[in-house]
Amino acid sequence: MQNNITNKMIPIKQLATGDTLSINVIEITGSKPGPVTYIQSSMHGAEIQGNYVIEKLIHLLEQTPIQGKMILVPMANPYGLIQKSGPYTQGRFNPVTGNNYNRNYTELFKSEESKIDLEKFITETTDEELPSAFNGYIKSTIDQLIESKKPYGLSDDFFLNITLQRLAAEANICLDLHTGPVACEYLYAPNSLKDEVINDFPFEFTILIPEKFAGAMDEAFFMNFVEANKILTKLRRPSLFYSAYTVELASEEVIDHRSEVFLGKIISFLAQKGMFPQGPLKMPTEGNQPTKKLFHLDSYKTYYAKTGGLIEYKIQPGEKFKKNDLLGRIHSPTKNHRAFETIDITAISDGFLINHQNSGVVHEGMELFQVAEKVEIV
Repeated sequence: MQNNITNKMIPIKQLATGDTLSINVIEITGSKPGPVTYIQSSMHGAEIQGNYVIEKLIHLLEQTPIQGKMILVPMANPYGLIQKSGPYTQGRFNPVTGNNYNRNYTELFKSEESKIDLEKFITETTDEELPSAFNGYIKSTIDQLIESKKPYGLSDDFFLNITLQRLAAEANICLDLHTGPVACEYLYAPNSLKDEVINDFPFEFTILIPEKFAGAMDEAFFMNFVEANKILTKLRRPSLFYSAYTVELASEEVIDHRSEVFLGKIISFLAQKGMFPQGPLKMPTEGNQPTKKLFHLDSYKTYYAKTGGLIEYKIQPGEKFKKNDLLGRIHSPTKNHRAFETIDITAISDGFLINHQNSGVVHEGMELFQVAEKVEIV
């Protein structure tokens, strides 16, 4: 049976020129009921690897039946995508407000404008009705929030993010595709999904984060279910199923050969969630799969430049290092600018390099490396 594929354009910003930027939303519906998955990419303009993965996913689903539904947004932030400075794409921060585009989502049930009694809703809804009714409840909560803000107008930060949140509100699986600067593959996952990561998601590195809201899409998505499940646990009723990850697809500003492998890993995960009635699909692989490595957010450390200069990066993303190993070397101009002073950056403890800055020119205080310490290998 063929899937039903539709798309719609949703306007999100009118420019001063009168031109309108829109997001393209592709919906793919199978002939049988099943999970609903929301996948978006390119919330930060330079993070384009996910665009290609979604494009390949759409082509695959033109020929491969699913059960349930997929909602795909390959370019979630067109305004970020067009922010260029020379050859570089910016698009991490709104140039008008300075806000990080992925820190502007709303924690619905903690918003002052969302005067909703979640416990009352759950109490009045049966276990059989709740899974589908809950998604409708989230959407109506978002609609109410938007209406409450309309009299004074909607800021562009708020409007883009809340539009994406509403699209995701239909789903119980959410994958937000990102990349690092120069990076390996890794995930952000709530602590409650640790077993799922180990068993179902074939990415090498996972950062386990607390079930708290810090403004990102995955948190805005899973906190709805976390709040509902707290109430359901108190009432001794079955919990609602959810799955939510920020999926980091290696380095920004590039589409490379690993995109096919990343697609295969996402397909493998979705097959575990029951989206493919025929079972796992044969997808490209990269040979022997590395062991999975998990670490908590407080073990995800950032090294900052202690001086300005030109930096050599001495190890690559994904590589293991030992305490006192050389991570990088900064060549810093001396006071008379006739020579360089060499400053070595050595590892404070054992760990793995997750990503490093993509520029060789650094000022004092800039991020250089992000590393994983206290890694659990499973």
